[in-house]
Amino acid sequence: MLLRDAGDSAAAFPLFEKAIDQYAESGSLDTAAMTVEKAAKVIVLEEPEQAIKLYEKGLALVQQSDRSKMAGEFLSQITRLNLRLERYGEAAKAIRDEIEKYVEVKEAGRVGQLTIALVLVQLAQGDSVAAAKWYQWVLE
Repeated sequence: MLLRDAGDSAAAFPLFEKAIDQYAESGSLDTAAMTVEKAAKVIVLEEPEQAIKLYEKGLALVQQSDRSKMAGEFLSQITRLNLRLERYGEAAKAIRDEIEKYVEVKEAGRVGQLTIALVLVQLAQGDSVAAAKWYQWVLE
């Protein structure tokens, strides 16, 4: 946190990663996941790509401990950051992963919202065929 206050978010990233890894190794997956959330919020404005890496690491952690809600939140953040960086292909992949998570827990409303988001991302890429294909995929 001192590095963040000093304006050196890039130097804080490896320290956050180390803390997350050590919490996970000691069996404190919940604490590791909370650290991911806090760390990503600290560096998201200055280092969005590093924040994506943290959220992906957090996603792997919460999938091990079967935390669907937190996994959905991490996927949502990954999607938002990829869209901000105009990485539409990676954003679409994250949306598809998030749709699969919400299908597992039978959240039809959220699946519908994410379907619209997925179609819009495909249309933003100028690929109406892919948009129609993914729409049909969700309906099945």
